[in-house]
Amino acid sequence: MSKFARLLQVLNLLKSRQGISAKELALECQVSRRTIFRDILSLSSAEIPVYYEKGYRLLPGTFLPALNFDLDEYLTLKSILSADLFNDRNFFSRTSKSILSKIEVNLNSELKEKLRGIRLPLSFSFHIKNGDKNQALVFKILKQAILEKKSVILDYGIKEVFRADFEVDPFSLVLRGGKWYLVGNCKNHNNHFPFDLDYIKKVTLTDNDFILPKDFSLDGFFQHSWEVCQAEIIQVELKVSKENKYIVENMSPFAENISKLKEGSTLFRLRVRGVNELARWLLCFPGMVQVKSPRELSERL
Repeated sequence: MSKFARLLQVLNLLKSRQGISAKELALECQVSRRTIFRDILSLSSAEIPVYYEKGYRLLPGTFLPALNFDLDEYLTLKSILSADLFNDRNFFSRTSKSILSKIEVNLNSELKEKLRGIRLPLSFSFHIKNGDKNQALVFKILKQAILEKKSVILDYGIKEVFRADFEVDPFSLVLRGGKWYLVGNCKNHNNHFPFDLDYIKKVTLTDNDFILPKDFSLDGFFQHSWEVCQAEIIQVELKVSKENKYIVENMSPFAENISKLKEGSTLFRLRVRGVNELARWLLCFPGMVQVKSPRELSERL
């Protein structure tokens, strides 16, 4: 990263996170704190009012020009906003198109020139079937409930196999494993659950306020969950016979230990909630992964 690009990044961080420390700036910019101190001096020399008060800050009311995207940043952002998920007519279509139009209006002439004749190199497809008007309404009401911190009543069920009404404090909507889930506190069972939006038949917004627990986080909730399963945590040992970047990237966040074996294979020791989701995922790699334990997972495969 050039010094100019880094100074722009420092400015952006100062604008968005007032009171940021030199250590945090250094971590974000991937440089030393000494470099950050020099950058702060450079900004001050350019008459940009940076001052220190429990962290670095910009003087309120400071006018700064909008930051420019480089080619990789713009192509990545456009690829994500062009995904089928964001172009569905019911969920995000207007918002994603509005964001892209505002970005494209503000591109600098140099980047516009680079973009001529370039095709979008990335394509994201989530395989979401969001055309159902009922699900679009469900999504809209849930977003409103989350923003206003209002409880909802869910008419929830899988066809005629199971059907029930749940009163839920909705915390967040999350996309995992190619499907949308509502994560919230189910008052019927006094516990947190993921609710599959495909099985929500109707949402009723109530007047009951709720307070989001301070100790709740999506990362913590889904820790050890391969997708959304909240079963008992089990210990797993998997032997990967061939180097596979996709396998490594997906297993590493769960791994407590990764060791290379003499014959060139890799042993992963990890903890996951239940074996069902992991078993389905492993079936995509026949002959490449050997289950050392538990027996339940080996038998499932």
